[in-house]
Amino acid sequence: MSIITKKCYRCKQRKTIDQFGKYKRSKDGLRWCCKVCQRERDRNFYRIHSKERIERLRWYYASRPDVKAAKNHRRRTRKVGNGGSFTAIEWHELCKKYDNRCLACGRDDVTLTVDHVVPLVHGGSNDISNIQPLCFPCNAHKHTAIIDYR
Repeated sequence: MSIITKKCYRCKQRKTIDQFGKYKRSKDGLRWCCKVCQRERDRNFYRIHSKERIERLRWYYASRPDVKAAKNHRRRTRKVGNGGSFTAIEWHELCKKYDNRCLACGRDDVTLTVDHVVPLVHGGSNDISNIQPLCFPCNAHKHTAIIDYR
C-alpha cells in the first residue's frame, strides 16, 4: 500500500494528504499549503489586519444598532434554549406599528430597545410576538417582570 503525498509550496516539504485542508476549487481537492503553514499564514494576516477589522466592525455596529441587538438576542436565546428569532425588518415594522413610541411612557424622541414581554429567563421566546418596543429607561425599570404594555 502506497501513501499518497503532496508537496507544500510554503515549507517545501512533502507531506501526507491528511495534513492538507480541503479546497473544492483545486484539481486534487486540497489546499496548496499544509495545515501548519495555513495556520501560520492566517495568524500573520490577523495580526497585521486586526485593527482594521475591529474598526470596520465598530463602524458597522454603530451604524446598525438593530443588527447588534438582534445578534445579542439570538445568542442569549441559544444560551437559554428558548428558541424563536426575529429579523431587523420585523423589528422596524413593529416599531412603525406603534408610531415609534415607547409603549410604557409614550415618548417618541428616544431610541427604542427590544423588550421581551415574557423575559428569556422566565421561559419567553425570542419570537416577534413576544417583543414590545420600549425606551431604555422603561426597559431597565421593567427588568424581568412580565408586563405587557401592548
